[in-house]
Amino acid sequence: MIFLEISKAIIISVIFMPLSIKAGKLASSLKREEVIHRSSKNIYRTGSISILFGVMLTLLTNHNFYLSLNNIFSNSSIIITILLCSLGIFFLGFFDDLKSLSPLTRLIIQILISILVFEKGIRFDIANIEFLDFLNLQSPFTNALSLLITILWIVGLINAINWLDGLDGLASGFTIIILISLIYIGKYNGINLEIFLIPIIGSCIGFLIFNFFPAKIYMGDAGSYFLGFNLSVWSILGTNSSLLTNSNPDQLSGIIICFILMFMPVFDMSLLIFKRTRSRKSPFFPDKNHFHHMVINCGFTHRSAVLFYYLIIQWFALLAYSLTIKNLFNNCFILSSFILIGYSISRIRKIKLLAKLLFK
Repeated sequence: MIFLEISKAIIISVIFMPLSIKAGKLASSLKREEVIHRSSKNIYRTGSISILFGVMLTLLTNHNFYLSLNNIFSNSSIIITILLCSLGIFFLGFFDDLKSLSPLTRLIIQILISILVFEKGIRFDIANIEFLDFLNLQSPFTNALSLLITILWIVGLINAINWLDGLDGLASGFTIIILISLIYIGKYNGINLEIFLIPIIGSCIGFLIFNFFPAKIYMGDAGSYFLGFNLSVWSILGTNSSLLTNSNPDQLSGIIICFILMFMPVFDMSLLIFKRTRSRKSPFFPDKNHFHHMVINCGFTHRSAVLFYYLIIQWFALLAYSLTIKNLFNNCFILSSFILIGYSISRIRKIKLLAKLLFK
């Protein structure tokens, strides 16, 4: 069943790729300023269309999806909210690809969508963090703090994945690796997320065929917003699953697992905001000081930089899974650690230069 659904998502995504390219031509979204350096060819920013159709058609043609609405979730409106908000954030990004919306407009809409998701119960619940019990925090305060943290997480990841999409195949590859790990983390927590995450994974694989270096098409803001939103929401549901299990687990462990899974984009965004603020520059406008740009500046080729990033991402993904199952000495994590260490040693001069650039 998994092989069938992931194959279906890949095929649908590939089938809709010509439509994505045609839409790019019709919308005249060719070569926005911030992506000129990535290619001299006619590359459009509308690859997100193939991802969207791949996800939605795969999901809506799976009869198990309809059976699972009330079996997995306590309320079918939860998944409907996720789908509608996914569409909303997609069209926000798509319109930005066409017209280049102001950062404030995008931020306000992202916050509103995050609040809607929070109201449906998809949230980090501070009231369930056990070690804060001694503070005896009142309900209005804990609700406000929970809302703030949830907004920061969702809005932050939407933009972090958008910023991550600076090298061919990086954002889609990141999404594939993280969602696979979330499926296994969810299984350990007794939650079956395969029905909802397999369509995204398959669609990203289909898109990656055209997006890996040298890219033939980009996902644009629509694609990165769509993926960032789904990563933020499903990471909350997969690791802090009170709505799925009808229980009230300690949220702290889930928050830690979420942070480890998303460490690379969160670290990149935080470091970049700090450096831009320190230089008295706006944190909202693009530059070439991202972590992936630093990797290339250290002598990595475009392709090897992306593959190195994949190694780091899968190490954090396996770390998150190992902490979830409370076993840091499982074979997969040990093997992953040796591979990453070995690769880093073989590129030790470049790694040393990268460390200097990071903390410059």
